Amino acid sequence: MGIKQSQSTKTTANKTLNIMDAQNKLRIRRNIAEKIKFIAKRKRKTSTDLIHSILENFADEYIEKYLTKDNDNAR
Repeated sequence: MGIKQSQSTKTTANKTLNIMDAQNKLRIRRNIAEKIKFIAKRKRKTSTDLIHSILENFADEYIEKYLTKDNDNAR
């Protein structure tokens, strides 16, 4: 038979995974923020303006990709 892990070992492993996930998310967010700052500086815009532009473009693409197909199929 296999070796059973104790509950505390499983809990410790889960906590370690959660910490690693949090660190990865933080690293990704930091990288995105650095890229946004770099692009904003290059385009001579504020980071906030650039983020608004990104969100507007994303929303427009989302509407075109997903919502217009539904409307075309309904006709």
